[in-house]
Amino acid sequence: MLTFNIHFIISGTDLLSGIIPELCQKHLDLKFLIGGEGPKRIVLEEVRERYQLHDRNDCGLCVVSTKVGGIPEVLPESLIILCEPSVKSLCEGLEKAISQVKSGTLPAPEKIHNIVKTFYTWRNVAERTEKVYERVAKETVLPIHKRLNKLISHCGPVTGYIFALLAVFSYLFLTFLRWMTPDSVIDVAVDASGPRGAWT
Repeated sequence: MLTFNIHFIISGTDLLSGIIPELCQKHLDLKFLIGGEGPKRIVLEEVRERYQLHDRNDCGLCVVSTKVGGIPEVLPESLIILCEPSVKSLCEGLEKAISQVKSGTLPAPEKIHNIVKTFYTWRNVAERTEKVYERVAKETVLPIHKRLNKLISHCGPVTGYIFALLAVFSYLFLTFLRWMTPDSVIDVAVDASGPRGAWT
């Protein structure tokens, strides 16, 4: 029986409760290994009990991830399958990964390791970090009242107001610091390319 490991990163344990039963019914040689503790553990244990998933055979190497901040800059598309954070999209991504592993179209884990380790020279890390900052710098900065409304609507009626209050205090504190030390007296950072661009 073919055995394989597929590593995936999911933002939201709730998605697993929909993904695990669907894929395990289709692929009898698939095994999910979930680490960690948390309040959602009981949900996953109920899924395991309901679908009788106690004993599964061990299921190369493929990474499936949701499109959370920064992930596209970490690994190239050839080494990762990016999905929307939904059960349907993640099931499709995992199906694609399983198909690639079974067909033998993925390179060996050692080859992937050798490729990935070239991405993390200091120069590459700096370039990837710069891309993230450039992307963030292009985003529209919401006015304070819209940011507060967003906090309240996304974090719930009680927690949202607590976070909004903390945000107001932080905003006032930063305004005070800016008054104490105006932008005009802060030195502008010099270009890090070195004398006559010697470091580029």
